[in-house]
Amino acid sequence: MNLIFATTRSVLSGGAAKVILAFVSLSVVFMSIANALNKGLDQDLALDALVPLAILTTLIIIVGACRFGANAASQGSIGFAYLANNHRFKELFVRVGVITVALNAAAWLGVGLSYLALTAMGVTVDLNSWGNGQEGGAVLRAVLLEWIVYAVLASLTAILIKSSAFSMLIWMLELFILEPFLPVLSIDWVQQIIGGLPGVVVRKMMHAPVLAPGWSVPASCAMLVAWFVILGGITAYQVKRRPVQ
Repeated sequence: MNLIFATTRSVLSGGAAKVILAFVSLSVVFMSIANALNKGLDQDLALDALVPLAILTTLIIIVGACRFGANAASQGSIGFAYLANNHRFKELFVRVGVITVALNAAAWLGVGLSYLALTAMGVTVDLNSWGNGQEGGAVLRAVLLEWIVYAVLASLTAILIKSSAFSMLIWMLELFILEPFLPVLSIDWVQQIIGGLPGVVVRKMMHAPVLAPGWSVPASCAMLVAWFVILGGITAYQVKRRPVQ
């Protein structure tokens, strides 16, 4: 428990951390308000209206996760202290968990504030679209899961290579280049690669009842678990053998 408190204090201390978390929340709120104003305040909106342009919030989450992760073994940090003993695995996974929870709590707070803001503006948000196989609910579920997945993967990558800049570059490349542009290539092995990208897996899994009928949800879960296990295992191995500098 002391490790959790110490790691939380390490991750969230400092003005930069608070700014990042505030940006995560405010990005959701501002984009939902702008979307509602664009569509008209007299419209009945589905749940996905709470997370329009969610990819921008995903980007901020990636930036935050990479920054928090890359600072894991900096001089004077709790992570640096734990490099000198046998608690490296525990510190690694606690840090990733704290980063993921903090960033997603900020994002979910933004979703809640978006609902309150839209309601105060007289917009009706259809909460029933969460279920019943409706697209609005599927989109929101996909976005919420996507935020968790990218927070975990980005923080693990940053801890692995000890560079926030390169970690951001890797996941921005995946999110903005590989996912949008590789599908135009009609090559079988390229399509197989696309099907395994985490963002694609999340969206197809959560949209399966609506937009991707026949898509195997268990297979999608297995792919995401594989991403976590492989990247987490490599990172844990690297952290275990990393010398104290």
